[in-house]
Amino acid sequence: MTEDSYYWAGGRKVHLRRVADPGGPLARDAGEAPVYRAEDGSLVAVLPEVRVESEDPSVLEEVTSSLRDARVTLRTEERLVIVPDSGRGEDALALANRLAESFDLAVAQARFRRVVPRPDTS
Repeated sequence: MTEDSYYWAGGRKVHLRRVADPGGPLARDAGEAPVYRAEDGSLVAVLPEVRVESEDPSVLEEVTSSLRDARVTLRTEERLVIVPDSGRGEDALALANRLAESFDLAVAQARFRRVVPRPDTS
């Protein structure tokens, strides 16, 4: 991914900056997952899974039909869980963004493991 990495949350594009060496527990827990710093200062490891939600089952069917190089691992009336065939977090992030930008969905987001900065209590 380039410096232009992002994800969609609440209809807003949240920009991400790749972190070479995050250190701490996230680095240990993230394994091979790419780690980014989000606009709010939190660190996010992008896991190879995408959650998609829509109240319209026909939209979820369209999403399923559009998939290339990914497969649905869980399906309910209002949700899909999709895993990229590559098993890479970068590909999950790209897939989630493509789906968010191509379909009328309530949610299309890669799964994250997030570490939020400690609040300043001084």
